[in-house]
Amino acid sequence: MNKEAKADEQAARYSVNAVASALTVFDAIVENGTISLDRAASLSRVSRSTAYRLVMTLTEAGLVDRAPEGGYRPGPKAYQWATRLVNQLDINAVAAPVLRRLWSETGESVNLALLHDTKLVYVDAIESPGLLRTVEEMGTSVPIHAAAIGKAVTAHLDPPLLARALPPEPYPRLGPRSATTWQELQIELDAVRHRGYALDVEEVSEGVACVAAPVMLDRRVIGAISLSGPRTRMTDERLAVLGEQVRSAAEAISGLLSPSGGS
Repeated sequence: MNKEAKADEQAARYSVNAVASALTVFDAIVENGTISLDRAASLSRVSRSTAYRLVMTLTEAGLVDRAPEGGYRPGPKAYQWATRLVNQLDINAVAAPVLRRLWSETGESVNLALLHDTKLVYVDAIESPGLLRTVEEMGTSVPIHAAAIGKAVTAHLDPPLLARALPPEPYPRLGPRSATTWQELQIELDAVRHRGYALDVEEVSEGVACVAAPVMLDRRVIGAISLSGPRTRMTDERLAVLGEQVRSAAEAISGLLSPSGGS
């Protein structure tokens, strides 16, 4: 092999190694959310100077961004890629067996809604066989400040996206008990995060109650599932039981979407 060919081979090997190192750094940042440069270097097993060069390259590509509080976080291009990948997943097909099982176990209407930018949209539903039942129209947007399925998602949104998704205060009062201010809603969202599921008791429609839990993809909320029915059947005691069933079903869907365990 002549010197020129050997130099080309070494250059190609260096390029491949640089790409592999950049991907390792990027993976560490995505996995940890926001991390320092030293932490990125340690997790990626590269020197600090190498990590800095790779982070700067990733930043120029929009895949990494400097966090206001210091360190580095996933950039706008990373979220664009993630959104495109989610849109390519047939989430309805993945969720269908779990939704069917939940419907069979509870006898109540089951709903699936997915996040599209700042809108949460109903994409699937199985109606209750009961005479009294709730029906959601596919393709309609969810009031994320009031509906249980909306609050299940809202509780896990990044602050910038949440600020864009919420309507201006005062929020529309859709039912007798819906929150109309951020102060009221914040109390609700804290409760959602604490117990793992959201409740909507006559907050959207009088006489109707719902319970919902978030669907996650690699620790990022992409939608939610819910059970809904008349308040006469959805007593406080039953809502507590249904909440655990919905949470378990949502975790099962999240596990199917992220088999590596990111829910």
